[in-house]
Amino acid sequence: GIADYRDYPCKPGFYCLKKCTEPVICPVGRYRPEVAAGSVEDCHICPGGYFCLEQATTKNLCRGGTYCPPGSSAETLCPASYYCPEGN
Repeated sequence: GIADYRDYPCKPGFYCLKKCTEPVICPVGRYRPEVAAGSVEDCHICPGGYFCLEQATTKNLCRGGTYCPPGSSAETLCPASYYCPEGN
């Protein structure tokens, strides 16, 4: 099993707690493109203008007509009478 994440690096989209035998999925609103994450803090918070699904290895650009505050897990429709360009 996984006892030390430096010896058994977790694949992207996961982190491995010390003495844990199974990798833990990075939560929604976070992403991890690199290996060897040791805690949920190693999963990057999705920046504004992007959304991140569960087990994300990349961030997704918000489409025009939607907006995504930091830590978003989905696009939110732009309110009526507001302009929301792509990546907002």
